[in-house]
Amino acid sequence: MIKDCKYRPLFLKGKMGQGSYSLVSVCKSEESLDKKCKAKVILKSKTFIKGYDAYVFQSENVQEKVMNYLKLNNIPYICGVDEIDTLVDKDVIEMDTDRSTIKVLYRANSTDNVLMLTNKCNNNCIMCPDSLKVRTENKNIPLSILKKYIELIDEEVKFLCITGGEPTLLKKDFIEIIRYLGEKLPDTEYLLLTNGRMFYNKNFAESFLKSTPKNLITAIPIHGHYPELHDSISGVKGSFIQSFYGLKNLYELGGKIEIRVVINKLNYTVITNIAAMISNYFPKVVRVNFMAMEMLGNAVVNKEKVWIDFNSVQEKLKEAAFILLKSGIEVGIYNFPLCSLDESIWNLSVRSISDYKIRYKEQCKECSVMKNCGGFFNSTINMKDLKVNPIQ
Repeated sequence: MIKDCKYRPLFLKGKMGQGSYSLVSVCKSEESLDKKCKAKVILKSKTFIKGYDAYVFQSENVQEKVMNYLKLNNIPYICGVDEIDTLVDKDVIEMDTDRSTIKVLYRANSTDNVLMLTNKCNNNCIMCPDSLKVRTENKNIPLSILKKYIELIDEEVKFLCITGGEPTLLKKDFIEIIRYLGEKLPDTEYLLLTNGRMFYNKNFAESFLKSTPKNLITAIPIHGHYPELHDSISGVKGSFIQSFYGLKNLYELGGKIEIRVVINKLNYTVITNIAAMISNYFPKVVRVNFMAMEMLGNAVVNKEKVWIDFNSVQEKLKEAAFILLKSGIEVGIYNFPLCSLDESIWNLSVRSISDYKIRYKEQCKECSVMKNCGGFFNSTINMKDLKVNPIQ
């Protein structure tokens, strides 16, 4: 199994730490990053430099006089951090000094960064890569923390994905975060991942659109072309009506919309019907993306109900794509390896899997189009009926 060359861990572990919880940007080089909260990363060859808000040491054995200085001034630090060399200038990290762990929230050299607002969700999708337990724990991120995170993000960031859980469940705080993003990062392109149900309330939809940055697209999934099918996949009765009319409200109010169709065993035979419905009701959406599943969480628990091998989907996927293309709608195909797609729709395939999740099978090294192929999720690559057919 081959890892993508861009792989960078999101979690780093140290040996010991001290101080309060810290949300800081990374500084490895000597020059200032012009940010209020900076963490100085010190490699073995570096000497101690004063004046930073937090410190990360590669060495486990830091000089006693350095430790005394940090303790006396109540400055957070973590020592003996593995893979410290994977951090880069302007990363935003969350330092948990009690556990001596670092979570990389924003990767400065990545085009695939996420702003997660909450783990909670008002759906329980049968193929969700999160588990029901994860989505029902009370882990809403305080508004003050979210704002601080946004302030630390490099102002030149090109793209940011806003996600959850279900971000809109934060209600007024959600609207405030959307407004704040437009104020602090006005030139960034945004993709909001939401089930769209809260936009069923037209007043909420209007408040949202009044606050959105100029480059924000709202991505809403449609799981079926009639309520019973959609609701059986979302796990909530009545969710189709709310998602459909939430989408309709945004559409009629001029919002930029992407519709997503996550393909699974329950809906793969009717994705042509879903495509026809979209063409009839929402012909001016920005795009429609067909997506293969990430086999984690609920998707694994419900594997027998939802898993369908890529090759079984090929003909219906091709037909659905052409229905939309003939209506003038842009189409993307996500998370499918090229060898599982008809060659006539290769140009619709997107290298979409996050860089730290991409994997390839050993046979993929023999494939002539591997560099253009999105590969597999690290959680999906070992499904027993997952086969590859290297293209020569």
